[in-house]
Amino acid sequence: MSDKILAIVDGEEIKESDRTRIIERYPMEKRVYFEATDQGKDQLLDQMVAFKLMSRYAKSLGIDQREEYLRKIKELQEQILTQIVMSEMFSTITVSDEEVKELYEANQNAFEEKESIDVEHILVEDEQEIICIKNAIEKGETSFEDAASKHSICPSKEREGSLGLVHRGMMVEEFEKVAFALPINRISDVVKTQFGYHLIRVKEKFEGRMRPLEEVKEMISSQIQSQKQQKLYEEKQEELKKMYKVEIVTSAE
Repeated sequence: MSDKILAIVDGEEIKESDRTRIIERYPMEKRVYFEATDQGKDQLLDQMVAFKLMSRYAKSLGIDQREEYLRKIKELQEQILTQIVMSEMFSTITVSDEEVKELYEANQNAFEEKESIDVEHILVEDEQEIICIKNAIEKGETSFEDAASKHSICPSKEREGSLGLVHRGMMVEEFEKVAFALPINRISDVVKTQFGYHLIRVKEKFEGRMRPLEEVKEMISSQIQSQKQQKLYEEKQEELKKMYKVEIVTSAE
């Protein structure tokens, strides 16, 4: 398949393959726009032409001969060389199913999801006030959400009292004991804690469970891969320090 020429700027061709390489640098959600729509393709080509024009203009000003430019080119060369050699080093690393299983079985606690609840509450400082709020909710004079937004002194009032997903061990003992025993959608009796007086309501409950190996396999493999990469990198650093002279020079205070 021929590499279609899309534009020519001052004698330099911009080809389809050039545009494809740029598209591949974008995140997938943006890549689709440039790959699948004529508007996206034209927009990207306009940018490529603009860069070529600005590059030509910079050269006409002699910027490519300036010390700042040459320094940055050197820095980029070092970065690219490092990226390529590290990519080649790490390409030799593999992770076996046995290694994944071994780490999973040795760290069961890390893959345990504790019992949790989706919970909301109303918090005030005065006991009589919380009693009045509960009575008003039970009589249908206000809703739990409106009461939380209007009366609660907890920052969760901005979310109509929602604390989101709460695991065991996250809340103070008095709150947690009532919340985890409370039936779904039932408003608790008044609960006193060190923070004040609460009304609690649980929207949903989630049983604790052990995440199966298949569910976390990719995550474990990635973790092992990263550990091996770090180990290989450190070993290579020690090896290179013996090959090339390194002097750390510190200025005197």
